Amino acid sequence: MLKSIIQLYLKLIITPDKGWVEIAGRQRSHQDFLNNFLYPIFGAISITTFAGAMWMGPAADLNNALKEVIVVIVSLFGGFYIASYIVGEMYLKYEQIRENELVKQFVGYSSIVVYLLYFVMPLLPGFELLWLFVVYSFYLVFYGVNVFLNIPEQYRTKFILVSAAAIVFSPFAINFLLSLLV
Repeated sequence: MLKSIIQLYLKLIITPDKGWVEIAGRQRSHQDFLNNFLYPIFGAISITTFAGAMWMGPAADLNNALKEVIVVIVSLFGGFYIASYIVGEMYLKYEQIRENELVKQFVGYSSIVVYLLYFVMPLLPGFELLWLFVVYSFYLVFYGVNVFLNIPEQYRTKFILVSAAAIVFSPFAINFLLSLLV
């Protein structure tokens, strides 16, 4: 399972056109997507977040590490579902059908750069410039919309911009708000 996740990550990051074609041809069930892709990624992110907050953070103790893990995981889950809702509403508007499971898979696969950054950044404090790589998510969404969702040509630009913005900014906004509260 871990090997297939890493291979899919590399394929989507290095050659997104081929990665999306493979994903579209795979016909994975939604439960399979959640159990064998999304949840393991969130679990790995929680482990690195805990390790980074426990041993590399400014206030390195168990209490702060657990708070940081909770904030990050709630941000990722909340961001995933908010972005799925926004993309789903746009998909309904342009395609006139509701495909919640397809849209959630699209959002999950399009978010791999965000997830990769959330995985790596706790272990690399001081490298905040790496967050600029989140712009690559727009490129992934561009290819995914063309291959995975088949949005009509006249609506693609707007769909890509709104979808990518939702995918990128939803987890960050929730993380920012929760960090203020905790």
